[in-house]
Amino acid sequence: MARTAVAERQPAMPGADERDPYIPLKIRFKAWWEGVDPLELMRGADPARAAAAAKITVDPPADEPLGPWPPSRVALCRRLWDVDEDDEVVEPGGAAYTAELYKPMGLDSTKSGFDLSAGLGGGIRKLAKERDLWLTGYELEPDLAAEAMRLSTQHGMERRCPIKPLDEEALDLGERRCDGVMLRERLHRIRNKQKLLDDIFTALKPYGHLVLTDLVLESESAADHPVVAGWLKRAEERAADGSTLHLWTKADVKKGILSNRMDLRIFEDETEKYLGLVQGGWARFVGGLTKAEMTRPFVDDMMREAEYWLYLSKALESGKLRYLRAHAIRGGETL
Repeated sequence: MARTAVAERQPAMPGADERDPYIPLKIRFKAWWEGVDPLELMRGADPARAAAAAKITVDPPADEPLGPWPPSRVALCRRLWDVDEDDEVVEPGGAAYTAELYKPMGLDSTKSGFDLSAGLGGGIRKLAKERDLWLTGYELEPDLAAEAMRLSTQHGMERRCPIKPLDEEALDLGERRCDGVMLRERLHRIRNKQKLLDDIFTALKPYGHLVLTDLVLESESAADHPVVAGWLKRAEERAADGSTLHLWTKADVKKGILSNRMDLRIFEDETEKYLGLVQGGWARFVGGLTKAEMTRPFVDDMMREAEYWLYLSKALESGKLRYLRAHAIRGGETL
């Protein structure tokens, strides 16, 4: 397969141990991630003083891809992000982080919610079981939504925790139907962001909760920064619809929420925490790799996934892209 070079410099890739039997696989991957010479890591050098930015070389998808979420990617991401074996998640933090994000809503057995970022659904299924909740999930990626619904049915939770594809053009959340809405790292992929926030407000009952996390620009000009542009390119390639992403700034998100006169309780930059979740997941993943499983298809899948998260991490570390968490409440009619 042809390879595509996307930066300046490349330490040896994982899975290529036959090139240098003295550099273990885990050292190779760590060097690639950190953009350093693997020999420097072998010598115990400070990565910050080692060679600069890594060249990232990744095999392109097959000529006839199965879609953004083929079974091999679902399996790899579950292994990457599941903190517990039964988490069934494909995003950083495992089911425990989902529960942490939901905590300010205070949902109980008398309340219901919508999750507009259900992913594989494991986080909300666990919550529904533990708190006797009714949670309806939506997911932008159709392949992922279908697999999430299959798992809900497999667990006998197709009514308590159904998961549907999210089509923003056709989405109808109704009026005053739920006590809480979760929107986790999805707003930046929505074309009409303000309309979605307005629809969420309309769907909330009085004193209902919105918890939102998202990737936001440090300023309008940050979208043109090379490291942000590099991540945006890969984010667009990963999306099922291949649409162009238009990110909001932190100020834009605040304005969008307050336009509905919601009571904004939490509005915090949690970039460092999110980076910790990402880096912790990759550390666990790499720590569990064995030489025997380094087949070419597995390595290709792993490197394509790692490429996206490496670009995102570098964009966040640059300060030009930030990770935001917000919690807002609809009032009696909110002031």
